[in-house]
Amino acid sequence: MISTPTIAVTRIGALFHYAIPKAIHRLGWLDQFYTDLWTPTWMRGLKNVVPSQGRFKFAHKLLERYADELPSAKVTAFPSVGVGYQRALRRADSVAETIEAHINAGDRFCEKILRHGLGVANMVYTTNTQGVRLLTEARRCGLKTIMEQTIAPFACEREILGEERALFPQWEKPVEGANQAIRNYCELERLEWEMCDAVLCGSEFVKNGLIRCGVEAARCHVVPYGFDFNHRKSEIGDTPHPGPLPKAEGEKQRPLRVLTVGTVCLRKGAPWIAKVAEKLHGKVEFRMVGGSSLSEEGNRQLASVVQLTGTVPRSEVAAHYAWADVFLLPSLCEGSATVVYEAQSMGLPAIVTPNTGSQVQHGMDGFVVPIRDQEAMIACLLQLDSDRDLLAMMSRKAVSAAFENSLDAYAERLRCCIAGILSFTRS
Repeated sequence: MISTPTIAVTRIGALFHYAIPKAIHRLGWLDQFYTDLWTPTWMRGLKNVVPSQGRFKFAHKLLERYADELPSAKVTAFPSVGVGYQRALRRADSVAETIEAHINAGDRFCEKILRHGLGVANMVYTTNTQGVRLLTEARRCGLKTIMEQTIAPFACEREILGEERALFPQWEKPVEGANQAIRNYCELERLEWEMCDAVLCGSEFVKNGLIRCGVEAARCHVVPYGFDFNHRKSEIGDTPHPGPLPKAEGEKQRPLRVLTVGTVCLRKGAPWIAKVAEKLHGKVEFRMVGGSSLSEEGNRQLASVVQLTGTVPRSEVAAHYAWADVFLLPSLCEGSATVVYEAQSMGLPAIVTPNTGSQVQHGMDGFVVPIRDQEAMIACLLQLDSDRDLLAMMSRKAVSAAFENSLDAYAERLRCCIAGILSFTRS
């Protein structure tokens, strides 16, 4: 039995800006963090001079791939994996090719890690679709194995999106010739679940999806993520939204302002935002910040009732949070959406669905409404529009709720969970 964990954390990308390795490092349990792209210390100052838009956009993003509190000696990066992965994603012009890019990147990542070796780690902590070969080898060597399921299982996602495409057939490009790639992806996830001692989930929504797919409930652990306020300050500032200002006597109250941040797509409920915006036209203003994966027809219908900004640099996101009064994310499938944590930390009450996987407390710091329930969304927005005192109260509670989900709080949740996993023996 392991008394003290020594954990190898592996992750392509920077989920919650490296929340998992940072939390484990704070616990004193991090042996090594393996990733794809990592900015060396001597290059980090270039972020301030390289443009964040145009042909330099990708280079600017690469320069943001680091976390100050993770010592360089504890980070091993395989940049060829990351560069190849990004190149494959840019070249992919179908769902099948995008899925293949994800699978191939995970396979190459595992190969690089196994060639490098896992050092003195007695536990491996990896991420869905990025670790089947690694988990297989770790179990063979007698190491404890944990996998982070960052979103609901792919089979659940495809089922929900299939329903959505039937409702809005012209909003996204049709999925053609992807059946085998989808089966391969689902099989990859199934193999990973078999190979790990425990699956960690950011929300009950993800856990329920795993159970539906046959994973034993005893191996599924809900550990809500934590928000790194220091990183938020470095990117978008340190001043939470003050809440809507009271109107002066005789002054006409301006319309309520509603913000959504993230990829504009079916999965995040774009058509439902359009329906709500159409019903509340002239009473409420809607803005969506982020790149779009919709078809031309989908973008046209959405843009007729919602202001679409497209992709904006991270440094400009603060201005959009400051513009808004309320955050809206009616997602159909997530893990635990990062932007909700961020919006709350900026003082925006959030209207979300259970499938968003957020920690919003209904009626306190926001509202939780059923998926596809436009009438419930409209009712919540009209309530906040008519009761600006309630809106201001929820704004204050949103900031408090965000602080309760700090990175330190997340580290403590992880500590308790991993301690329990160490005492668990699979049959």
